[in-house]
Amino acid sequence: MKTINKKEKSVNERLREIRDEISVDIKDMDHKQLKKYLKSKKSLFPASVWEKK
Repeated sequence: MKTINKKEKSVNERLREIRDEISVDIKDMDHKQLKKYLKSKKSLFPASVWEKK
């Protein structure tokens, strides 16, 4: 029987990749560009969840 070694990335490895991608994207942005970038990104929760009441 052959064993298949499928290397899946751990959660930590994937989170590091995401962090690195974001860091490259926002590297030379000013405040307004950063705000626009963050608004264009998909959020896990709607803005209403994060707003103070």
